[in-house]
Amino acid sequence: MLLLGMVSMASPIPGGTLLLAGGAVLLICASPWFRQCLQYARVRISLFDRMMSWLESKMGERVGGVLKLTRPGYQPKPGDHGVR
Repeated sequence: MLLLGMVSMASPIPGGTLLLAGGAVLLICASPWFRQCLQYARVRISLFDRMMSWLESKMGERVGGVLKLTRPGYQPKPGDHGVR
């Protein structure tokens, strides 16, 4: 999904953002390492952090809740999306 999203971002066909968000959500839920990498990227790259915050607000509670786990300094509680 991530690769298709990256290719779609360069093409005139819309929907690349949705594919990127969907792929990121799957990886965030499956891999704590990937979650930490996204947190690091959000701390270092302010534009990326703003884009992720925008996606959190637009994607609804399910997807936005998972993306929220990558906020810098966010401490997930047991029962949050993707947390065991």
